[in-house]
Amino acid sequence: MSSIHLDLADRLLRYSSLVLRYSQQLPCDEFGNHAADEMLTASLTALPEYGFACSSVSDRGFLSGCRLCLRRFLEVRHWLEAILERGICSCGETGALLQETDELVSIFRGIVVQLSVRLGDFSDIGGDCQDRRGSLY
Repeated sequence: MSSIHLDLADRLLRYSSLVLRYSQQLPCDEFGNHAADEMLTASLTALPEYGFACSSVSDRGFLSGCRLCLRRFLEVRHWLEAILERGICSCGETGALLQETDELVSIFRGIVVQLSVRLGDFSDIGGDCQDRRGSLY
């Protein structure tokens, strides 16, 4: 595995720890518990999905794994937007996690777009690279 993949795997591990610490600060009400559970699930599954993608024997397998990771980060991003909308957590803490999430979305979107172009596989490219408003990240 190249150093780029190891660096990204380390970053994903730090990211899941960041989401864990953040989710522990959410209120213990119905929305807070649900948002925390969903964000934790999404962030904690991105690391093994990336590991699975890296161990793939084909570029298509790698692309599929990276698409799954991208979807996980977009899911966390949507929950963070909902948290900001409700004003239930400090904007500074949410903003820092949102920035890291956006950076990971950008990294994985770049991987997905470049590999999709190279492989001529555009089956899921639009949905992977758009936010819920339809604009590209």
